[in-house]
Amino acid sequence: MAIESEMLADAGRFGLKIKEVEIGVRYDVDCSTISPVKHGLGVLVMVLKDVEFKRPLYFFTAPGIVLDAGGLIMGVMFLHNFTLGTGLYFGPTVLMVLLIIVGTFMTLTGILLHSVSAVARKTDVV
Repeated sequence: MAIESEMLADAGRFGLKIKEVEIGVRYDVDCSTISPVKHGLGVLVMVLKDVEFKRPLYFFTAPGIVLDAGGLIMGVMFLHNFTLGTGLYFGPTVLMVLLIIVGTFMTLTGILLHSVSAVARKTDVV
């Protein structure tokens, strides 16, 4: 279940030791009504939400920097083609601008959320 992932993350955050213990399970009695795929996706969403709220720098800033870098590389290629006088293509130019805008937005959002979560932790709101 999704709560186990959160419990494991909390235990790791507090430095607790985690040990696997073998248990017996019977799946033929009182089966779950949720399909394994739906349940697995639910656990994945919960883990991503935990990462999003607890570590916004990893969730927003790191991908934002990657998008910014891709946009800047495309920008250098754009300037190179422009100075050589070769044709400028509309699609890559729009993609370059989009990558830079989205990357910058994600980077600043991650930094802002990180600052807000740090203040919330200091004031014991979270």
